[in-house]
Amino acid sequence: MTSPIYITKAMGDRELFSREKLEDSLQRSGAQSDTVERVADAIEAKLTPNMSTKQIYRMAFRLLAKEQRGSAARYNLKSALFQLGPQGYPFERYVAKILEWGGYQVTVGSTLQGHCVSHEVDVLAEKDDRWYVVECKFHNEQYLKTNVQTIMAAKARFEDIREARGELQDSKNKFSQSWVVTNTKFTGQALQFGQCSHMELVSWNHPKGGSLRELIDRSGLHPVTALSSLSSSQKTFLLDKGTVLCRELGKNPTLLEEAGLTGKKLERVLNESKAVCEIGLS
Repeated sequence: MTSPIYITKAMGDRELFSREKLEDSLQRSGAQSDTVERVADAIEAKLTPNMSTKQIYRMAFRLLAKEQRGSAARYNLKSALFQLGPQGYPFERYVAKILEWGGYQVTVGSTLQGHCVSHEVDVLAEKDDRWYVVECKFHNEQYLKTNVQTIMAAKARFEDIREARGELQDSKNKFSQSWVVTNTKFTGQALQFGQCSHMELVSWNHPKGGSLRELIDRSGLHPVTALSSLSSSQKTFLLDKGTVLCRELGKNPTLLEEAGLTGKKLERVLNESKAVCEIGLS
């Protein structure tokens, strides 16, 4: 590439294309260095002014899938999270799986009586005799951010639940914190209010060292929606059956047969799922 090329981001703003950023994202997927070079070379050769980041991502994903399906599934992580919908119930189950990996005991979809009204709780997590009320905020598009009103409402629900438990002997202090987990990002005001209110806010890229992306990389808990060998209808079938993790497929291949997969297609899904779980990242 002889001259700088500007590309268009999801929100419409433009930035200079960075081969380094592209290579970093490919390397995080676990792709081998020679594969990273080939994919980056191919994309640079096809770049045009104002090409969208979504187009570049799709191009990189297709090229990567031809060489390393396991790495492609990891590279597909951000997009895969948007497929845990449309209502977001699979996202709640997925967040619960990550919390279980972190040593929490979890309950999904419970109803707790507050001091004023009852509340539907996405995930109730318990660890070391402390309870955490976790709200999972799912968005279908990456440009949609979780705003401060959502964070304030989550805090108010938590306080109402906590106040009701305070009316019971020795239970108020067990409700330690309100959490909000989203698959996109928080607005600046949302982050400011969360920090001021001592809430735990987790998004795709926040907080540093404990973001959703980093937690998934460390745990290896990739969603079934990341697998390129599954069709959209097959992914929906698995999610409806309560299966949200790639690693769950190897333990229950019968479920894949119920989804209409047999023979080489079934073997392809199992191999890709195994490759996703086996790739180790530093």
